[in-house]
Amino acid sequence: MDPQLLESLVCPRCQAALLLEASLANQPPQALICATDQLRYPIEAGIPLLLLAQASTDSSEALL
Repeated sequence: MDPQLLESLVCPRCQAALLLEASLANQPPQALICATDQLRYPIEAGIPLLLLAQASTDSSEALL
């Protein structure tokens, strides 16, 4: 994901910065994480789905 794009994305719930979920080597990240709300927003086909209806509870401890 483009670092400039990531800098401009915020959590739709609380407007906190989002972090890329850690991924396995040579695989793109699968989600953006809001550390404040502990929400995980999926990334599908390289597009972040920043809808509260698509968010799930963050169960990941490993963040980039």
